[in-house]
Amino acid sequence: MSAATDAFIEEARAVGVLEAFDRAGGQRGGLRRAGAEWIGPCPVAGGRDGFAIHPGKNAWNCRKCGVGGKDGIGLVAHMLGHDVRTRDGFLSACAAVLMRDPPDGSPETPEARAARERAVAEAREKAERAAAAREREQNAFREREIARAQRIVFAASALREGDPVKAYLRARGADLWQGVPTRIKFHADLPYWADRETCIGAFPAMVIPFMAADGALIGCHCTWIDLSNPPKFRRDFGVDEAGCPRPSKKMRGRKKGGILPLAGHGGRARRWVVGEGVENTLAVALCEGFRGDTFYAAAGDLGNLAGKADPASRFRHPTERRTDALGRSRPVFVPGPEPDWSAEAMPVLDHVEALVLLADADSEPVFTASAMARARKRHGAPGRTVAVAWPAPGHGDFSEWVSDGMREGLETA
Repeated sequence: MSAATDAFIEEARAVGVLEAFDRAGGQRGGLRRAGAEWIGPCPVAGGRDGFAIHPGKNAWNCRKCGVGGKDGIGLVAHMLGHDVRTRDGFLSACAAVLMRDPPDGSPETPEARAARERAVAEAREKAERAAAAREREQNAFREREIARAQRIVFAASALREGDPVKAYLRARGADLWQGVPTRIKFHADLPYWADRETCIGAFPAMVIPFMAADGALIGCHCTWIDLSNPPKFRRDFGVDEAGCPRPSKKMRGRKKGGILPLAGHGGRARRWVVGEGVENTLAVALCEGFRGDTFYAAAGDLGNLAGKADPASRFRHPTERRTDALGRSRPVFVPGPEPDWSAEAMPVLDHVEALVLLADADSEPVFTASAMARARKRHGAPGRTVAVAWPAPGHGDFSEWVSDGMREGLETA
């Protein structure tokens, strides 16, 4: 590439992810603030809250698509369907970020070269300042969030018979047997913050710690419950300013690289059963009679269970297409089955000999199947078997299946 093109690319890299989202036609009104992030539906795959932009980290991520990155170029390429593995696709994404065409390759005059060099130096200095500021903000925010999560966990109580959490799990087909060791806790009046400034109130909640591989408490998973609100018995917090339902589940602190311990002893058990969600894993544990040789856990979401995909392994969805901001029909790309080994995912300890991963059939099947294949590769190890279990046909997840009274015949692939 020419020097002018290099400068064009460097200038595009200096544009923050939130500004790039706006320039590519993203609807910021469809997103909502959640701590340091903007979250909402993915501009490609839709959904409700699987898409997030973190301006402080200059990062973005879509759990539904299993993709993300740390610059505005990749975000815009995702939104507009540009393939950044090709020269034309990459430059088209840069052009969308900067809202102007790439250089045409004409010879530079001395004046133009001097202007370009000044622009490159200014863009590099601006990017370095912004990166340093983001790192400081990110570190401070992470420490605050982990401390908040720890306070929530320490303020919650161990489960006792008669607690609303016990009744909630029983109603969801995920009853805990008496005497089974668990890290699930009950918080009688956990505050629910709609945003940084608005607390709706304090309500009963289920609280579970996120634990790192070394046993450190790095975050927590909170579910506000309402036993009078079937079928999922979670509290309804209404909608936000954009008309999107407020989530009844939230994660605080750090999730990536952590795991939610539900039943059993992870440090001793040689067999682990892990799903995305708490209720699904406990439903399977109930089917199995809470095996004494098994540790039952949840990853929190599919992204943490499978980890990010190697961008080179992505492929076109066999049927789905979408219309971009310019009205053009674009193929939908699926994160592939090959792991990005540099990215974090839930830990699986070295002594584990058998790992069963639970799939949710109510998610988009091609995306989910690719993610589960990726998880099998990521968590495979010499001497360890890794299997994927799917609910019976006609049931979206294991919790629904067990709630319907069908507790036999797990289909393992």
